[in-house]
Amino acid sequence: MSGDAAQALARADAALALDATLAAAHFVAARAALASEDPARALREVEALLAAHHDGYDVRLMAARAALAQSKPDVARSHLEAATRIDADRPEAWMGRLELARQAHDDDARREVLIHIAGLDEHSREISAELLDNLSQLDDWLLTGQTDLQWHINTHWYTDTGFGLQYDNVPAEGSKSLDTTYTVGFGYKF
Repeated sequence: MSGDAAQALARADAALALDATLAAAHFVAARAALASEDPARALREVEALLAAHHDGYDVRLMAARAALAQSKPDVARSHLEAATRIDADRPEAWMGRLELARQAHDDDARREVLIHIAGLDEHSREISAELLDNLSQLDDWLLTGQTDLQWHINTHWYTDTGFGLQYDNVPAEGSKSLDTTYTVGFGYKF
C-alpha cells in the first residue's frame, strides 16, 4: 500500500469512527482501498454509499473496478450499466462494458456498446473498425439515412428539401431492398 493511500484510508477510518454516515469518508476509503489493492473493502465502502443513496458515476465506476478485481464480471456489468444510465456521455463505463462484452464473446452487447462509443468518439479508427467488423457479421440488417437542406426565405418562412434512403438486405416477401424518399416542404417558424 502506498503511503498516500494508507494515509487516506487511516483518515477515512478516523472520520468513520466519529460518524459512520459520512459519505465523503466512505468515498475516500473506497478510492484508497482500490489504490491499496483491497477490492473487497472498496466494494463494501461503495455499497455503504449506495445504501445511503449516494449514487453517482464515479461511485459506480469504483464499484465496477472493485468487482472486476474480485473476478465478479456480472456485478461489474451491473455497476457499469448503472454508470452509463447516470451519464451516457462519458466513455469510461462504456469502455468497461465493451471489455466485458469482448470477454464474454457477446456480439450483441458488443455491437450495442460499440454503436454508442462510436457516437461519443466518431474519430476513433479502432472503434469504427471494430464496429464495422461486428456489423459485417450480421445476416439481416437495415441501413437508413436521411439528409435535409433548409433555406430561410426570411426570418419566419423557410423551405426545405430532403432525401431518404432505406436498404434492407433481406426484405419482406414482395418488397424491394431499396426504398428512397424525396421531400419538399415549406415551413413557418414562430
